[in-house]
Amino acid sequence: MDIKEKKGNFQLSKVDAYPFVAEQYMCNFRKQIFTSALVQQMLATADYHSRDRGFGTVQLFPQGKTWVLSRFAIEINDLPQRHAQYEIETYIENLRSFLSNRNFIAKYRDGSVIAYARSTWAMLDIETRGPQDILGVSGGVMQKYIAEEDAPTIPIEKPNRVNIDYDAPLFRSIDTYYNDVDFNGHINSCRYIEHVLDLFSMDWHKKYIVKRLDVIYVAEAHCGDKLKFYCSEPSFPESTAAVSEEKSPAEQDAPLVEYKIRICKEKRGSAKEEECVRIKLLWRKF
Repeated sequence: MDIKEKKGNFQLSKVDAYPFVAEQYMCNFRKQIFTSALVQQMLATADYHSRDRGFGTVQLFPQGKTWVLSRFAIEINDLPQRHAQYEIETYIENLRSFLSNRNFIAKYRDGSVIAYARSTWAMLDIETRGPQDILGVSGGVMQKYIAEEDAPTIPIEKPNRVNIDYDAPLFRSIDTYYNDVDFNGHINSCRYIEHVLDLFSMDWHKKYIVKRLDVIYVAEAHCGDKLKFYCSEPSFPESTAAVSEEKSPAEQDAPLVEYKIRICKEKRGSAKEEECVRIKLLWRKF
């Protein structure tokens, strides 16, 4: 880990990188790491980076606080093959009173980029789930680690708003169980990604891979909630070819295909729905 000396005191660097391996159990039928597993590794670097500097969940929990992911966007150039070794670099881009923006770069040992990602985090009270002042946590230590002139370039847009019609048709409903829940007691952020990717058939995954993923977290869902997935009709960014309504995108060989999904939760024993996540998926031809 990179440590810099400053005025006689040791201070960890603002930007840090952590090594990872695409373990076999994390890989799909192409022997490449699952998109959700790569995202999980990025979120792990956020935990390591913040923990090492005194404002991770290990320090926050005793104060009755925790981090939750609010927005996330990733653009993927390449998914590592089974057993590939690489590193994920992360840093804090900026802070506001109740939100922190953090960026990621996953790259191979030769420096070639696997993926870029940008994220927004909120700090919540564990009991009330209300927002907490980030700037004052742990004596304001986070402000020392905002990477300004030290920050690598992240050439992708911040997480985009996902505009989807409220009359988008229901595609699937699923129940939630033990394995959907994380240490914060709510449905894990990456489980939503996994469930959404499962909406697409194996034949689809054989022809398309994720190019960009935007996830907007609106509300928390919990174990026992039913998740309902509403999916838009596909759109075709940058496409100049005529689109046939009689053929699927895969049948038309569209180079880029975009879907938007709205996820709502329904409490057990209740018919009332509440939106919890919006996701936009941009697929590219494999």
